[in-house]
Amino acid sequence: MDASIKGVTLVGILDRKHGSIAVNVNGRREKRCSIVSSLTCEEHFLIADHACKEFFEGQGTVLSVALDPRGKNPTKPVTTRTGEEYVKLLEEALAKIDGQSISKADYDAVIPNLDAADALVAKGEVRKAIETVQKAAKTPVEKLRLMTEEKLNEIDGRGENLVEEARQLLEKDPVKAKDILRRVASQYPPLACAKKAEELLKSAAEKGR
Repeated sequence: MDASIKGVTLVGILDRKHGSIAVNVNGRREKRCSIVSSLTCEEHFLIADHACKEFFEGQGTVLSVALDPRGKNPTKPVTTRTGEEYVKLLEEALAKIDGQSISKADYDAVIPNLDAADALVAKGEVRKAIETVQKAAKTPVEKLRLMTEEKLNEIDGRGENLVEEARQLLEKDPVKAKDILRRVASQYPPLACAKKAEELLKSAAEKGR
């Protein structure tokens, strides 16, 4: 168990005849495998089927693959037949990965918020998206904090594009241009694009546009 916390283990079983059970998933009853309740039988079958086709032949083995934080493989896929062999393999693979590891708790406190921010931006709820990322930015893990900065820069870039669109529209369609700038000014604070939108609105007012 201690070893598995440091890596991701995919469970592959070729047998689909053992049946399903009903489990509670986020408040809903869903069908899952009676042997491995975190997966459906179809999921573990596809994992095993892919592993057998790509890496090895035979049954009753566990395919172990370790990835570093960049998604690269420090070891080739290896099959193990006992839990002890799996733990040894995983520890050897982890020893080849440079850098600090990130706990699941720290990861879960940030990454789901970044995904939620993307969904909010897609719905037009940009201000709420920024607040969600700022909440995640309180993480003590430097690598995760940098990811929140990247997400804010990405959202700011979206706002910058809108400001530039408005700038080009000011002469031929000032009404539409100012509407875009007001939206950026109200939805994107405290990002830099919001301040630029406010400055452009002020400049346009002074010029009587």
